Amino acid sequence: MRRSESSPRSLQTLFLKSLHSHILLLLLFSAPTLSCAQENPLPSLETQVAPGIEALKSGDLDTAERIFSSALRHGAKHPLVYHNLGVIAQMRNRHLEAVQRFREALALQPAYGPS
Repeated sequence: MRRSESSPRSLQTLFLKSLHSHILLLLLFSAPTLSCAQENPLPSLETQVAPGIEALKSGDLDTAERIFSSALRHGAKHPLVYHNLGVIAQMRNRHLEAVQRFREALALQPAYGPS
């Protein structure tokens, strides 16, 4: 980890447990809001971001960021992706970037809870 990423391990563990709960709720509640014109994008989204979520939960920020950024490049423009990139930026003390990512999540889904 870089110096700006260091934080007490217990706080990080608590944060990651909370994050996991938010992600599960997001996946549950975002499914009905997806456009009917899209053909079942949720399994594809889950497939793309599941490894990133696991990396984030384990504290591997580099891998998580690489996976979520790759998902964006491959068209996964979803609040979950932007939110998780915001969480990673926040954990790295890159607060302006975190705010921008959270705003991008809200722009896609204004009622997006975690952001």
